[in-house]
Amino acid sequence: MRASWRLALNNLAGKRGRTVLILGAAIVACSLIVAMSSAIATVQASMEWGFSRFLGSADVRIVHQFNGRFDETLLEIVRNWRGVEDAMGYLSSTITVTAAGKDHQAEDLQAQLVYVVGADLDRLARFRPITLIEGRTPETTNEVLIGPMTVENLNVGVGDRLLIKRVGEPIELIVTGIFERKLLGLFQQPLIRADRRIVAEATGHPGELSSMMIKLRAGEDADAFCAEHLEELPPALSVEPAALVRAGFNRQIHAGRIGMVIASMLTFMSAAFIIVIGLTAGVIERQRELAMMRAVGATRWQLVLAQLLVGLVIGLAGLVVGGPLGILLAAALNAYYRDMLPGGLAISQFGVWLAVVGSVCAGLLGAAFPAYLASRVTPLQAMIRPAQPTRARNVFLATIVAAALIATPPILFAVLTGSEIRFWSYTFIGVPLLFTGYFILAVPVLILAGETFGRVLAVILRLPVDLLRGSVLATPFRHGLTAGVLMLGLALLIDARAVHQSMMSDWIEQIRFADGFAFRITGIKQAELDAIAALPYVVDLCPISRTQVRTLDRQVFGVEGVTPPYVTCVGFEPEVFFRMNKIDWAQGEEATAVKRLKQGDAVLVADRFLTARGVSVGDRIALGDGRVRKEFEIVGVISSAGLDVATFLFGIRSVYLDYAISCVFMDYQTAAYHFDSRDAYMLQVNLTEEIGDEEATAGIMAAAPGVVFRSGRWVKETIDELSGSAEAVETTVAFGALVLACIAAGNVIAADIRGRRFEYGVLRATGGGRWLLARLILAEAAVLAIAGAIVGSLLGMHFATIDISLLREMAGLDLVLRVPIGPMIIGWLAVVVMTCLAATPAVIALLRRRPGTLLASGRNE
Repeated sequence: MRASWRLALNNLAGKRGRTVLILGAAIVACSLIVAMSSAIATVQASMEWGFSRFLGSADVRIVHQFNGRFDETLLEIVRNWRGVEDAMGYLSSTITVTAAGKDHQAEDLQAQLVYVVGADLDRLARFRPITLIEGRTPETTNEVLIGPMTVENLNVGVGDRLLIKRVGEPIELIVTGIFERKLLGLFQQPLIRADRRIVAEATGHPGELSSMMIKLRAGEDADAFCAEHLEELPPALSVEPAALVRAGFNRQIHAGRIGMVIASMLTFMSAAFIIVIGLTAGVIERQRELAMMRAVGATRWQLVLAQLLVGLVIGLAGLVVGGPLGILLAAALNAYYRDMLPGGLAISQFGVWLAVVGSVCAGLLGAAFPAYLASRVTPLQAMIRPAQPTRARNVFLATIVAAALIATPPILFAVLTGSEIRFWSYTFIGVPLLFTGYFILAVPVLILAGETFGRVLAVILRLPVDLLRGSVLATPFRHGLTAGVLMLGLALLIDARAVHQSMMSDWIEQIRFADGFAFRITGIKQAELDAIAALPYVVDLCPISRTQVRTLDRQVFGVEGVTPPYVTCVGFEPEVFFRMNKIDWAQGEEATAVKRLKQGDAVLVADRFLTARGVSVGDRIALGDGRVRKEFEIVGVISSAGLDVATFLFGIRSVYLDYAISCVFMDYQTAAYHFDSRDAYMLQVNLTEEIGDEEATAGIMAAAPGVVFRSGRWVKETIDELSGSAEAVETTVAFGALVLACIAAGNVIAADIRGRRFEYGVLRATGGGRWLLARLILAEAAVLAIAGAIVGSLLGMHFATIDISLLREMAGLDLVLRVPIGPMIIGWLAVVVMTCLAATPAVIALLRRRPGTLLASGRNE
């Protein structure tokens, strides 16, 4: 052991330049793991924070179908249901509030009717993160948060006191903070967030709730959960997926977690191979030295153990320096994208453990493999090994091994059943096999790149073709595996962009609803509809009417004997409505439904009927009142995640919920003909892109005085902003991985240049100029980069294909793979340019040496 330690220390100290280069590769590799995994964890945390702030983080909600209240004892019952992680009760109402501390007359003049949301303050942050403009969160029951509209209407701020007017003594509240809230005019009321017990006391509803939000444990399906527990609730209550789930944003969060695990594993594999290549290049250069040690009595075991100790030292040193460096890189990324990453820096424990294990294992592996090769031959063979040409058989075998490794994961996918088993098998077996397969595949790809692109580069750079080809192909394994190091960054970039484009096209862009909503309680006349439609910037307009009608012959909706047999009949223009809104069809299909609706004897119902009453396509329903009677056939069961999100954020969900639970949808003209419903109470409007919200609002409200118009574009912009932020940071992370991989490859190229100094000295001594060497080395680096880009593109699309399959199976996202042509081209150019830049410092150092110095240093290696 002592002899091995001495050999290891002599190795590290005797070749300090090479040691520094290899140590640099190890540091870069370790920092790559920590930085990448932490950056991805940071993006994921901010995505979850953003969606939770946007819609809340609940998976399921329990609401009263008729805007009533229910007993709070149900809260503890729900918390004990299987699959529930946590639940929080809300008590919402309207109260009269005035600013305290003024005279009685002023208080009466300033009294305002506000909407108050009471919640469990200790759980609020877990269900609905709130951004404070000023102040702090409440800590006691008499402290509250207020919205900007409340500030404006009551002229109060942080530290002021409010009085809740009620029968008896008023309740005094202290304002501790002002929270951020989008102002939407008539669609909103002034809002206060308070402790639920205070709201119960102020409204006279102790022990009651108006709604409940439920977070499910990981892996629980919200739809299945709702169906399982619906019958356990009183008839007036409805259990349904929350807005986060109905819009599918929970699947985006789940998809992000899947991507984080896979990307972390990919980073680990890349870092491991960076260290392996760095150490292998150094040890292969020392084959002759190892042979001399064998000749003077060193045993094979001593050589193997000495190299293992070198690898261990390199790995640990890389960990000590690279770990903190990776955290600093992730922190720098978080600071640069501070506005896009409100969730703050998240250090991935998974990535840190990967760095620890990866650095040590990769260091040991990188040192052991070449030492094992040296220990298996006689000293004389080791002395001549550097001059041995690579056999074509070895390249052929490498290609076969690569193909076998690449083909194994699809076979595992076909054999294994169950999404969880497939995912973890893919992560810990499939990813390493695929990465190793493509890493080895870089060897034959390099040979093809050298034969094709090498000729083109030789012509462009005015190099002898045989010189460039011979220089690249003389050591195809060393050059090929170095090219393999370059593939990860491009693979991550292509994978991320392909999945992102698929999610945007097949999911995000499908969350579609109108650009704006116009509303008037007393109805909008036909002349006003025509005036709005005539505005030059109005592209589409869909009037929506409503009227109350009875269900005849049977109780279809509500509870017989408890609720009246009424439904809300909603009239709309089918073609325009379906063009403006993305509709999900639980039953039926659009083309047939539109045709039947226009015939005047068909209706649509919301998907909640399926879960609440079992109503389905083909059932018939008689509607009317008094002498009016008409029978309709149900031709579709529909829902709209986009409309759910819009109505939730506009603050008119209670109205919309009433329609969703107890309404039928029919053609606008049919509703007017049978039930004399001729005025629209709401309009959905699509606008031209160039028109601004303020100008559109003013124009529509002028065309129809008394109509209030509010833009829905900000909802879309918020969704796009969240998705765009993730895209920007993920792209930066992928480019960061590409830069780090190029730096690591530059270290390997520098070590290769150092090992070939005698060869370069011969070229200089026989008439080759300095710039000939520079062009030759940069051309070699370009060939390596091209080979790495080819393999990285193949690997990225392979990973994207599997990721799309996993997202379809585990997150329920119906995605179609799309090839990101633009990012792929940019990635190729970036790989080539950065690899050449990474090799430039070593080239400059080489050019400064005289031919005699190069020849002497080469002989002394």
